[in-house]
Amino acid sequence: MAERAPYRTRQQLAILRHLQSTPGEHHTVASLKSFFDTQSVSIGTATIYRQMEKLIEEGLVRKYTLEGEESACYEYVGTSCSQAVPHFHHYPDIGVTRITASTTCT
Repeated sequence: MAERAPYRTRQQLAILRHLQSTPGEHHTVASLKSFFDTQSVSIGTATIYRQMEKLIEEGLVRKYTLEGEESACYEYVGTSCSQAVPHFHHYPDIGVTRITASTTCT
């Protein structure tokens, strides 16, 4: 039996489409909330947190924190790393996030 595509709510689709339209960019929940507010799209902060966690579980989004920052950052990575634009990969190293710029990935 074929595997079913995940169910997508209206809010999750809006978040996913925005992330897909901004490859290589990094977002916080606050920046996503601000973006949707300016677009007159009603999505609550708690909903953004929940939907981001679901997208992380699906492997579509990576979550990381930068040293000295309190807010988590999110990056759309899609189903595979085949981005043609400069972007970052985040490697946890003994409790530290190391960021490596890359335009080609293996």
